[in-house]
Amino acid sequence: VDALEILYKGIDWSAKCLSESIGDGAGAAFAGTHGPECDCDPESVLRVQFLRLVHNFCDRDSIRNVAVRRQLLSESERDVVHEYELCSGRSRGDGALLRSPQKPTVPENILSSVVGRGAQKQLSDSSAPSRGNGGRRCASSESNSASAQAASSEPAQVEDDGGLLLRLCVLLMQSGGDSPYRVGLASCIEAYLRGSGRAEQTLLAERGLLEHLVRDIASHERAIPPGSALQASFDLLGELCKFNRHVFRMFNQLLAQEPHVMTGVVRAVTLNLVDSNVFLRAVILSLERFALEDIARENQDDDGSGTEGQQRVRGSDGFDPYEFDSCYLWNLVEFNRSRFLHELMSVVQVEDVNQENICCLNT
Repeated sequence: VDALEILYKGIDWSAKCLSESIGDGAGAAFAGTHGPECDCDPESVLRVQFLRLVHNFCDRDSIRNVAVRRQLLSESERDVVHEYELCSGRSRGDGALLRSPQKPTVPENILSSVVGRGAQKQLSDSSAPSRGNGGRRCASSESNSASAQAASSEPAQVEDDGGLLLRLCVLLMQSGGDSPYRVGLASCIEAYLRGSGRAEQTLLAERGLLEHLVRDIASHERAIPPGSALQASFDLLGELCKFNRHVFRMFNQLLAQEPHVMTGVVRAVTLNLVDSNVFLRAVILSLERFALEDIARENQDDDGSGTEGQQRVRGSDGFDPYEFDSCYLWNLVEFNRSRFLHELMSVVQVEDVNQENICCLNT
């Protein structure tokens, strides 16, 4: 991890470098290293290779060792995570690092007006739907010029002693929708979260990552070709909120405060099912777990079972029964369950199934 820190500090991550298309600037005359259509220059290649190195570290070496993985956090960030686990229970923690958001209310008419059936047919691309290439193409092919930059507030800066993970989050929040490094940054953070717990999810969500992703997704209110940076935002958002009641409550609070964001998220999900299906799967699995956990806790309370520690945890704010009636995501799924099932079954034809789009069938 010390070596990764040294490499990170030796690379120019200025806003200009994050926003410009690969091949612009001083390295534009450099011959592409991945073939005649590649625009990569020495600086961009270094950034891409660094992000791949961090992704491999998070995806493989650190997933089996919490202590190693958390070296990507600063000492103060590790203290916050540790305090969170102590307060809410290491194995069942589900509270807030700060203050629990208020419970939102769902207007009855806002979810009944989602986009009609057959929205996927609006795509002009006649090729088989694909969810990207696993990050193996050169960085220039990952740029999506049609993607709009999210209209989010300025993200908080990371202190000089901030951890590498939070620094990557800030870079992601500062990058535009057409940044060639956006997919790589999102993939690194997603790989970290796959091996983490609720504490790390809550830490990143409360540092602005949740709001940034939601606003970025809401800015895509029309169907776009699959495999774009929108997929990376959906996948990261699903991993950020998966099985985490507090992050779900933060999510719903944001949607309740700004109905136009809610409308944009609903349309982006329904119009881009190939890109959004993994996020949709995470939402469905999480809500089902919340319901089963609530039933189990009610049964334990009725018969007086459970240890003293479990009873104390169940009485904390983080373990209040989940507010399904006021949950936008729950209503989105319940209003459209049959429709989502039908469109997921039909969005990929049998003869077109491949490694990239089979996730639709899994969902």
